[in-house]
Amino acid sequence: MIAITKFKADDGSEFDTIEAASKRDLLHYQCKEAMKPLREINVSSRHFYQHDPEVVNQCKDRILDICRAEGFAKNFQVFNNAGRNCHPLSIIGRILNDNGGPLDVAWSRFGRIAPDGKEYDQPYFAYNCKESEREGFICINKAEVTP
Repeated sequence: MIAITKFKADDGSEFDTIEAASKRDLLHYQCKEAMKPLREINVSSRHFYQHDPEVVNQCKDRILDICRAEGFAKNFQVFNNAGRNCHPLSIIGRILNDNGGPLDVAWSRFGRIAPDGKEYDQPYFAYNCKESEREGFICINKAEVTP
């Protein structure tokens, strides 16, 4: 029998070396910091959270900055664009999803945020449904948005 040593990063992923786990931790915290202005929220069915659309765009820009630093632009030209100019459900999301991890988690969240800054519990309401399907949805942070 031989002992096997694994290292668990803060996001729960496991690695064979402490260096790899530390690298994942750094990426995890970079993504968390980039997404911090959007706050960690829980949107339930028939509700939405109203974000400032410019803040969403700034977060998208920061996530793509991290992607470029991680080398994605070397193989995929689309990563050279500003995040604000990229649709959340574009090829970027597919590439990041294939890689998994914190970048995928961050970019996937943008798929639930409509261009007007409303974050829903699923992408369908952000991009595919008719406005009439959203009637009666409740803003969960109305007090923060109303002047």
